Amino acid sequence: MLLFADIGIAQNMTVNIMNQGLPEPGECNYYPRFGNYCHRPALSDQKGLCFWHSMLPKTQDEVVAEFRRSNSLEGVVIQQVDLSKVDLQGANMRGFTAIQCKFDHADLSRSVFSMATFNGCNFIHANLQGVRAVLANMVNCIFYEADLSQTNLRGANLTNSGFHDANMQGAMLGNPAMILAPGTGNPDQVFTLIEGASFDGADFTDIVLGPMYENAPQFREPLRQVWLKQARIQLELALHRPQTNNQKKKTLTDLAALLLSNIAGLTIKARDKRRETDEIDLLIENRSTALSTAGLAGPIYGECKNISTAVSASATRDFVSKIGKGCIGIMITTNRLSKDAKKELKKRNGENGNRLLYWELPALEAMANGDMSPEDQFVESHYDVHSL
Repeated sequence: MLLFADIGIAQNMTVNIMNQGLPEPGECNYYPRFGNYCHRPALSDQKGLCFWHSMLPKTQDEVVAEFRRSNSLEGVVIQQVDLSKVDLQGANMRGFTAIQCKFDHADLSRSVFSMATFNGCNFIHANLQGVRAVLANMVNCIFYEADLSQTNLRGANLTNSGFHDANMQGAMLGNPAMILAPGTGNPDQVFTLIEGASFDGADFTDIVLGPMYENAPQFREPLRQVWLKQARIQLELALHRPQTNNQKKKTLTDLAALLLSNIAGLTIKARDKRRETDEIDLLIENRSTALSTAGLAGPIYGECKNISTAVSASATRDFVSKIGKGCIGIMITTNRLSKDAKKELKKRNGENGNRLLYWELPALEAMANGDMSPEDQFVESHYDVHSL
């Protein structure tokens, strides 16, 4: 499996550094992917590398002092160094290598990790907000309750790393970036590696994912939790915040659209669609295989009633009259349907090939709390009408 690329990085992998001063004999021959050559004295027993770019042991104090001197740890190699609680915010760590190091509670916010390697490192409660980790290797690492909000992880290798309870709000794995495969002239796609990575309890609010990740097993539960949070907020808004009739209708329509669009194959095509003699609250394209299998093929009309009284039979008749032949109608309310309204639904169900459903407040609460999926609730409501 390939990696996701930041196209700006991918197209500039080879940089023109000839005008930056090639190393003189006896100077470190570290080859930078970014920035300048290192002109420190080379160590004869380290294959032409200086102390910092070699595998020689370094201490916490040495690493911190080097960062404070230049604000850069580019290409530096460290092993088994404890940098917990250290302030490294804004550090240039391109090409940096850390093996079995600790960054617990460290502040690495707004640092640049491009092309860096972190293997077997701990970032427990670390601040990684806004880090640019494009094409970084961050394997076998622990990010428990770390803050990775707004972090750019496009093209990163996250294999076997754990992001349990991490804040990943607004983090970016991104869409596929098209680059040219070397020597071919043909476009090639590269992706973020997530094999073996776990994201239990991670906050995925506003995370940016590529289309291939929509069904990634590791992302299903975090994305579900984001959706449930949105549903609970929207239900709360519909029940307690509206001040006017228009606000009441809008908040419930927002909730209904959120719930229905969660069903695979359903797409909201129109809201508050005015026609010559009436108005449709929601018009939904239905390409759902699951609903079709349950006998629920065809366009869906949604009617939203955010009212303090039970939905009446006359309101039900008005709604049914709006529905086209061979379509599905669903009445959605934050209250309940009256007995007469339910009788009307059962009576009119099947006319002109139409199928009629309803969601009352208990159904909305069940979906917002994660007790039942909108797809299952939709199908169950279909059978509920038959049992009235």
